[in-house]
Amino acid sequence: MRYVEAYAFYRREIGDPRQQLVFSLIKLTLGAEPTWHVINTGDPNEGIDEFHRYLDENVVKELFAIHPPDVTILKRWQFIWRFIALIEVTGSQLSLHELERRGVWIELNKYRKIEHFREPERIIVVYVIDQQLWALREPLFLWAPGPVLLKHRSDAWLWRGRTRWADGERYLVYPLGVFRTSWRELLGYIKWLGNEAADPNPDNLANFMWPG
Repeated sequence: MRYVEAYAFYRREIGDPRQQLVFSLIKLTLGAEPTWHVINTGDPNEGIDEFHRYLDENVVKELFAIHPPDVTILKRWQFIWRFIALIEVTGSQLSLHELERRGVWIELNKYRKIEHFREPERIIVVYVIDQQLWALREPLFLWAPGPVLLKHRSDAWLWRGRTRWADGERYLVYPLGVFRTSWRELLGYIKWLGNEAADPNPDNLANFMWPG
């Protein structure tokens, strides 16, 4: 099998389902329209055209710089849709024990998107742990906001080589401890970005006194 065929298989059978899973969970747990709108860029029924219905062309260009976003979250204020967060979805079929031993591999182009983005706190990497999903055993996901990955760049090492799906791949390999595992905390962080909370930690006392 040629690399182009192998990558197409990987994207269709593994990458797209992961992206659809994260998209669906965010859509179901964050809140419904008309306040929030979640876009799955890889969905042929939404995809790229969806952006132009909601966002200014300059914002769209920034979001698509380096590579297209996976999942994008918008929020409506006074009849105007505003960009809130961009989710970069990745993952592996390694067990949690193997991730602790070998590290969490993040594609270099995802890091570069964070590095060059005007507001890196609005990019969140969500890492799907396939083996945990098979067993329905938490944690099912790892996640980290852009500033955390930038801060811990010195703790990561660069891997270059060939995978089953492509040649010349490049990854940054982070320690497992850099990532969080709580979906509730991820939602709290997104709501903080959307100005619905005083602090990204949903358990912070300030959020219970937040006027909204």
